[in-house]
Amino acid sequence: MAGYNLALPAGTRGDVSVQIQSFDLDEKPVSALSPVEKVHVDPDRKTALYPAPISQFNSGNGTTLLYPVYNWVPLNGVRHYEVEVLRTNAVSPTREAAPDQLLERGKSTGFDWYDDESHYAPYTMYWRVRGIDEAGNPVSQFCPPQPMKVDPEDNWQVGTLGDSISHGGGDLSYSPSDFAYSYQYYLPFDSINLAESGDTSEATLDRFDKDVVPFHPKYLIIMTGSNSLRGWVSGESVISDLKGIREKCEDNGITPIFMTLPPVNPANIKRAFDEPTAEGWRAEMAKVNQWIRSLPWFIDLGTQFDENEDLPTRYALDGLHLNFRGKRLMAKAITEQWDGIMAKIRMAREQDQEDEE
Repeated sequence: MAGYNLALPAGTRGDVSVQIQSFDLDEKPVSALSPVEKVHVDPDRKTALYPAPISQFNSGNGTTLLYPVYNWVPLNGVRHYEVEVLRTNAVSPTREAAPDQLLERGKSTGFDWYDDESHYAPYTMYWRVRGIDEAGNPVSQFCPPQPMKVDPEDNWQVGTLGDSISHGGGDLSYSPSDFAYSYQYYLPFDSINLAESGDTSEATLDRFDKDVVPFHPKYLIIMTGSNSLRGWVSGESVISDLKGIREKCEDNGITPIFMTLPPVNPANIKRAFDEPTAEGWRAEMAKVNQWIRSLPWFIDLGTQFDENEDLPTRYALDGLHLNFRGKRLMAKAITEQWDGIMAKIRMAREQDQEDEE
């Protein structure tokens, strides 16, 4: 959880001491208590009540998402929330946006909302959230509108495409807008994140024209297929989808750069999500990675992760979504191999020009 809204006893006034401690899935502590922080409480000071927004898009490398995830600190005792995606920030905090101000409205339970609609525009968009009760009635006002810019004409040189591993997030509680859990955040160059959580390789291929073509990136880093392979889809089927993605890239003047798939950990996936993993996933994944390694250029995550072993818990608590440690290793592999890949691409283009002459 990204934050917690305390409910203090009635009559609390003055300085209150606060400490925080982290726990794992088994409710065992994984950190010491934090240093004591003093928080001043003044019940006579009246402030507006709303969920505190956390997501800060366009705040560094890899922080522009085609499929945004909105995070907030939940209100104490409030489970349900309403999110609005807006064309403008000229809206009332106490009323719903008018139809001509609104791009989308959705509801969520908890402290985040994974938007399943892609959003891009030649202007700055905004999002905001408020608490609601079981019947959908507001129990708070909206938070101030938060800016979000996703413009296909921003001359994107690099795009990233795939499933939740590329979308971002990890350790169960952290979403793609917690950018420490995105490998793109650690790269030495910016990129547009075109990934979507939950994608199979087939889904990634199917949405290419809608989600990738408008951004026309020069280079596209592609990693998809983990959800397919753990769900009893064959390696051959995934390879067929990857070939389809490669063909679409070439048809649209985009240079594809495929990335090998890291291993998963079926025991941790079962423990975290109560989902089974296909028994032959490793052999099928090996087929996919072998095909990727047959390409003229690719990013090899095998330099960082042993494909003959299950994904270590220290890199992914849930056995699938790499945490900040794992994402740093992904970025390390990309960064170390990038110049060599660019050299191979230049050589291939020069050879193509010579052949044409």
